[in-house]
Amino acid sequence: YSGWNWTQIETCLGKREVKISDRLFVGLPLLIFSIFSVGLNLIFMRIIHANRSFLDANMKRHVLSLAIACTGYMSVNFWAHIPIVLFAAEIRDPLNIILATPNSLFYQAILFTNFFIALDRFVMFVFQEIHKWLLQSKLRRYVFLVIPWLMCTFIVVHSTFLGCYKRVNPFVLSYTYACSSCYFYDPMLYWFAWAFPGGIIVLYSTILIVVFSQSPRAGSNAPRRFVGRQRKELKLITQFLMIGTFQLFNSAFFYIGPQVIPISDVSSFLISLFSATNSITNPIVMIVFQERIRKSFIVSAKTGFLSIPNSSRENGFSLAAPHTQVPRTV
Repeated sequence: YSGWNWTQIETCLGKREVKISDRLFVGLPLLIFSIFSVGLNLIFMRIIHANRSFLDANMKRHVLSLAIACTGYMSVNFWAHIPIVLFAAEIRDPLNIILATPNSLFYQAILFTNFFIALDRFVMFVFQEIHKWLLQSKLRRYVFLVIPWLMCTFIVVHSTFLGCYKRVNPFVLSYTYACSSCYFYDPMLYWFAWAFPGGIIVLYSTILIVVFSQSPRAGSNAPRRFVGRQRKELKLITQFLMIGTFQLFNSAFFYIGPQVIPISDVSSFLISLFSATNSITNPIVMIVFQERIRKSFIVSAKTGFLSIPNSSRENGFSLAAPHTQVPRTV
């Protein structure tokens, strides 16, 4: 495909006349979803940054990293997807590829960051001494944080070098790897899309089993404190399990949806919808289930999100390991 001109690429992509109604059907919701997602993630990052007591420092870094990936993922639509889909802008290669490639970078960053959050929590609950050792060194803490970004950067750079790249298909109205040389990365990315969300579910399910198995060994010294702490631990683990499950569902639809829904504009609309919801699942779940974050969000909303209230009080829950997290009396 590398030697093809744009006319040949258009033919390969299935050149056809796209109706204005189809552009509006796909493009307008995409524009609304993108604005909402980027805005929500930016507000969520401000809330997390302004309130140190919501999460432990290590978890906070991972959550902020995930929010950055989600923000970047949806921001790409403003300069790549929406101009072509909604406004019929003719953006040819190589500019089309250059503008669309960050979509792959941020998508994989979301995938890998979610997995490493699950892996971090898994090590913390199951291998507590190893987790302590990891946190003792600032270098080790940040290496664990940066690995997902290094992975996705390498994959995007290497796949592009091999001729496997993403562009916006102006006729199907969606991102695509079609008409590029993805003989190596196509099956691997397909496997990643299933394996990493599946791994997230397995890790969090294992954590739930570990937490439940510790219940009989809680001891009789402070049963109420243990029960309260256990409920809070299970609450946030369940939240991230929900996020992982939805990501698996989103990956499944991305690959299966176009096959079961032959109408291209409907398929493109649903893929855009699930992509948007994948980027807002994390802040929505945290806002809905975390009382302190929810209260901060509501207070901020009353000011039009111009100011974010600070909080110095502990909320008694930071996803710390069971034996180290002790709720502060307030």
